[in-house]
Amino acid sequence: MKADAKTEAAVLAVMKEFAACYAKRDLRGVLALHAPDPDVVIFTPSGKVMGPDEIRAMVEKDFSQHGEFWTYGWTSVSAAGSVAWVAAEVTLKLEGGGQEMTMAGSLTWVLENRGSKWLIAQAHVSFPPAQ
Repeated sequence: MKADAKTEAAVLAVMKEFAACYAKRDLRGVLALHAPDPDVVIFTPSGKVMGPDEIRAMVEKDFSQHGEFWTYGWTSVSAAGSVAWVAAEVTLKLEGGGQEMTMAGSLTWVLENRGSKWLIAQAHVSFPPAQ
């Protein structure tokens, strides 16, 4: 079901903050956007990442290898109660080692409202092979 305007705005704010934290290489900020539970899972093209320790290691590796700049295209936000889910087209720009690469893909997130904060509880990011 389509999220109400307040929920949609809150989820879009999380997406914006996520992109800003990656652009600033703000590890603490990225981690604060995820639920701190051991069963939080992220599926990436590199594989499954689960729980705060693995998420921290993944983000630290991302930051050490390259800068990442996330932009979003088409986005759909739905919700039921304290759970929201988002599907979006994403463009990821990687910069590092004097090289730049841009990849277009998709993401889905499941977020949970805890108190007054929406936190990422599950994520899946995929990039189709280059044509």
